[in-house]
Amino acid sequence: MRRKDKAVTELADIETIIRAAAYMTLGMNDEGEAYMTPLDFGYESDGRSLGAVYFHCARSGRKLDLIKRDPRVSLLFVAADHALVDEGDGSMGCTLNTDYRSVMALGEARIIEAEAERLDAIRAVLRQHGCGHLPVAPENLAKTALVRIDLSSAAGKAYKGK
Repeated sequence: MRRKDKAVTELADIETIIRAAAYMTLGMNDEGEAYMTPLDFGYESDGRSLGAVYFHCARSGRKLDLIKRDPRVSLLFVAADHALVDEGDGSMGCTLNTDYRSVMALGEARIIEAEAERLDAIRAVLRQHGCGHLPVAPENLAKTALVRIDLSSAAGKAYKGK
């Protein structure tokens, strides 16, 4: 990273950003073309190393086809983002920057088949959104695919404007 002053390197800080993100963007390889999609997710970790990300989707479709073909994925989590505009006195134009906290990560995805692990995965997604205590309807779980991404690396970046 060129701007070392913006780097977020501590695992605890990286995990804080991941847990604060409202959604993630998943990047996959589609025969040499980038395919990206925003998704709800859940994050689980022991706090000593990077953990796993879980997401749910339909039982068939482009995401699952791409994961089967190439399980290597990239992820982006953004926990804060808003523009900082300073018009000054109007004579010199304006300055523009953005407050942000983000993490970019790499990992390997796999479709979860075992029913107990599928239930754990959907609970992780629900916990991420504050509703992990709610029951999971078996008929909804049955029509949902669940994917686990084991993170292999992550780098964070943050800027807090003045």
